[in-house]
Amino acid sequence: NNDGAGEGFNSTAAAFLPAPGNTGANLGQQRLQLFNAAAAVWSGFLDSSILVQVGSQFNPLAPCSSGGGVLGSAGSTTVHGNFPNAIFPNTFYHQALANKLRNADSSAGQPDLGATFNSDVDTGCLGAGTHFYYGLDNATPAGTINLFVVLLHEIGHGIGFSSFTDEGTGAYLGGIPDVWARFQFDRDQNLTWFQMNDAQRAASAINNNDLLWDGPNVRIASGFLTLGRDAATGRVELYTPATLEPGSSVSHYNARATPNVLMEPSI
Repeated sequence: NNDGAGEGFNSTAAAFLPAPGNTGANLGQQRLQLFNAAAAVWSGFLDSSILVQVGSQFNPLAPCSSGGGVLGSAGSTTVHGNFPNAIFPNTFYHQALANKLRNADSSAGQPDLGATFNSDVDTGCLGAGTHFYYGLDNATPAGTINLFVVLLHEIGHGIGFSSFTDEGTGAYLGGIPDVWARFQFDRDQNLTWFQMNDAQRAASAINNNDLLWDGPNVRIASGFLTLGRDAATGRVELYTPATLEPGSSVSHYNARATPNVLMEPSI
């Protein structure tokens, strides 16, 4: 909890009700309960023996208006490469994933990821009377945004669902590929991002519907999709609109995935 006294996770403002399953007596307690519930969901899926710690806070984020807005953002605190048990040499990994593979804490005492959520949503920045929904029943009443889903999504980015490559230029972070690039496959160029040069990656980042995630587990599990999937291989489309959207392009599944999936660019 990175928030100061009386704000964010420590807010003493009145709780938003109804909020089934959330017993927080005030807004700060509601936020903490929801965050811990989302962390528990991820804990049930992760098989790392190393504790994953999230440093988080509520702060104003822009833009936010009746036309839409940023609900949250998250990313790995540090990147690591060439550690014991790394699957690929000379490749950057997210801190939480590096810790899992290494079976040791690569940055002891430091959160593995940072996550910020938009406090302005609860003061109506998306429109008069709008706010986050703090229930745990997977309902989303009119005029609210399901914060539980937003929390799950942003934690997903921080533990590994994101690219470190500059989508606009195609340049690797520090000139070193990241593990994400190893599994992005462009079906037009018939190459992974790891096999491309900078210009090819920049072109691929705006290659609408034709950049796909090629991870073996996703290929096996993707059969439930009726749109946004390559039927022959099981690869799943990544979000690469013809006009680059920094922060959204490449590091999400395609918005046309049907049924909807957690890691789409918008809720």
